[in-house]
Amino acid sequence: MSTGSAAAQQMPRWTRTEWICLGLLLLVATGQRAWNATSIDPLRGYDGPGHAAYVFTVAHEGRLPHPTEGWSTFHPPAYYLLGAGAWKLLAPLGPDAVEFGLRMIGAIAGILAALVLYRCARRLGASAPTSWVAIALFLFVPSNQMAAVMIGNEALCAALAVFAIPPLLALQSDPTDRRAASLAGLFIGLALITKYNSLPLLPAALTPFVVRRPNRESLAAMATFAATVAIVASPVYLRNFFVTGSPIPMTREIGPMQRAENGMILRPRRATDYVWLDPATLRRPSLFQTGPAVAQLRNRNQAMVNVWGLTHASIWFDPFLHRTPPDFHRDGSPWGVILASAGLLPAATMLAGVLLALAAAARSRGRSPWTPLLVLWFGGVVLFVAFTLRAPSAAAVKGSYMLPISGAGALFFCLASSALRRRGQKILLVGCAMIAVWSGIFFTDRLLIRSPRTAQEGFVRAWTAWAKELPESNLDPSLSYFLTARGSLAPATGSPAPKALPQPESTRR
Repeated sequence: MSTGSAAAQQMPRWTRTEWICLGLLLLVATGQRAWNATSIDPLRGYDGPGHAAYVFTVAHEGRLPHPTEGWSTFHPPAYYLLGAGAWKLLAPLGPDAVEFGLRMIGAIAGILAALVLYRCARRLGASAPTSWVAIALFLFVPSNQMAAVMIGNEALCAALAVFAIPPLLALQSDPTDRRAASLAGLFIGLALITKYNSLPLLPAALTPFVVRRPNRESLAAMATFAATVAIVASPVYLRNFFVTGSPIPMTREIGPMQRAENGMILRPRRATDYVWLDPATLRRPSLFQTGPAVAQLRNRNQAMVNVWGLTHASIWFDPFLHRTPPDFHRDGSPWGVILASAGLLPAATMLAGVLLALAAAARSRGRSPWTPLLVLWFGGVVLFVAFTLRAPSAAAVKGSYMLPISGAGALFFCLASSALRRRGQKILLVGCAMIAVWSGIFFTDRLLIRSPRTAQEGFVRAWTAWAKELPESNLDPSLSYFLTARGSLAPATGSPAPKALPQPESTRR
């Protein structure tokens, strides 16, 4: 795989076989996500009820909630505006259809992102088999496929970050390209109003203008980029500042959100938590442990104070117990160990690709096509470290927070794989393909696992209690609406299932 700029300008001609294989891969991923979107219990996922209540407020009150009004209302609004449109469109079909629509926003965006990423890999010189495996890993790494069918903004933000990569590569090749500058500004602006962890895209986009001596044309392109980002993103950040005093408000440190976060603090964070990956986190890739018995939420796995161990576990398994039964988290259960251990191979390959890209960037004095991807990747890691230092809760250490740099990571995987000799490359690709297949099978609901009803009932009780503490958040009506879906659970309030969508009074601040 070439590390020079010429490779970024030459798209290899695709054969019919290549189109068929890529199409089958994307079709399987689409089917798996559609199945999960209909099968997984209502509102399951990271802060699912909080995200659903945010969409509810936009759809039924016609307003953006105050950033500190509810559980997830501090997030930028792009996903929730799309979700409100889907809700209104699908409401006549009932809660099942609405939840399916909200889940498929991120799922469909992720499928399109995989296609874009494949084209980038091929343009950068990766072979078709290497690109297939990289895309399979991107689609089926557990954190990505779980996020893809959660109600929330993570999968959409990750997809938008991938959509920004082609114009970034074009700018790195020609920093005077105003069309690429405007496209980069558009996608980066959209990512910025989807989730705050997309911020590393900004220095990545500025890289092409920094590594070369500026001229009138490149300055015009940079101005085009800056103006596009400002037009798309500044209204959201200015609103945040005017109503909260901060462009990036958070709710982690107030109300029931703070108590939930404090309940997940194993101990204060230390610098040593970042310097290595604790092998104990591979042997016990769960936050909840009770020895040989079934896991209990009150019993925390102290090995998970290791930041990279918990991060790796949350990328390759489900340490927070959102999709896997509690019994899979006990000591001696092989499931998490297999997934977390298998994930070391593609993770190590990706890191090797980072080193190769660094060497290429150094040789080219920053003009390599890999340089903006390196800035994006390292920026994401630095932001993650800064965030987890500020938020000592284990809940802050989620691999899904690093999804905006997963596209760059897939391309680094391609670079390292392509550097191997033919036999070594085949062994690596076959092994990683098997890992992707196994991960996809494991997290396809009801093939091997399904969350037990007891876990869902505890989930409902917790969110019902929190809804009473956040009366303005619309948690209560959205819980009542969704938790009657499929006739499996009582509404959160104990009232009959609403036949029509409730219309709460405005709580505009």
